[in-house]
Amino acid sequence: MFRNLNTIILTILFLLQVNLYFSCTNVTEELLVQKEESGILAGFRVRKIHESATVTAGYGKITNLRDADTEVREIRAEGYETVEWHTSSLEDGIAKMRKVDFPIPLPSGKEILLDKGGNHLMLIGKKKKISETVRIYFVLSNGETLVWDAAVK
Repeated sequence: MFRNLNTIILTILFLLQVNLYFSCTNVTEELLVQKEESGILAGFRVRKIHESATVTAGYGKITNLRDADTEVREIRAEGYETVEWHTSSLEDGIAKMRKVDFPIPLPSGKEILLDKGGNHLMLIGKKKKISETVRIYFVLSNGETLVWDAAVK
């Protein structure tokens, strides 16, 4: 009897873990108005947070339509002290998040997905009340600064 009960409990826990993992992925389906800015096509959204919270995540897509590779040297967001590029992975059943140092390569013709469970932006140190959009600045290796407005959802 206890063996059957243990099997049932383990099955339920496994199904809950699978459900949690998949409910935390693939947010770009609900995104995004993409805009081309100087040969880079991108669209972003920022996760809506409680007004007392100071950290949130940013998701989206960025595609290098240029003929040459480039790099992102810095990312800034209005209303936040700093923006970091992070990656999440599942290792031995444990979710791990790591900061990725700049520069971030943007290969020619390639799309980079920023989503839960993978690459994403961390907006840290909220300085003011955030409205319906957050302006995000990408500084490229050639010194060019590209600007997108990310919806807060």
